[in-house]
Amino acid sequence: ALAEAQDPFGDVLDDDDDDEGDGRGNQDTYWSESDRQLISQCQGLMKASGASLRKLSSAVRNNGKLDTDENIAQLDDLADAAKEISP
Repeated sequence: ALAEAQDPFGDVLDDDDDDEGDGRGNQDTYWSESDRQLISQCQGLMKASGASLRKLSSAVRNNGKLDTDENIAQLDDLADAAKEISP
């Protein structure tokens, strides 16, 4: 372990900077209600995109055939669509 003098994060939890008088206090450590709602919606989108990609991957794995140029082109189109969902 690093000695305390060498630890770059040794002062992260120090409360010495509370006396600065800037009025912000610990405002940055708490999220507003609108922040929480936005994060909740984003998490929902992430879960939905993950589920879509899993279903797409399963469908391609089980049904994807490379026997014709048309099938290969369709698989390429699916890959392009998947990149838009999850770059």
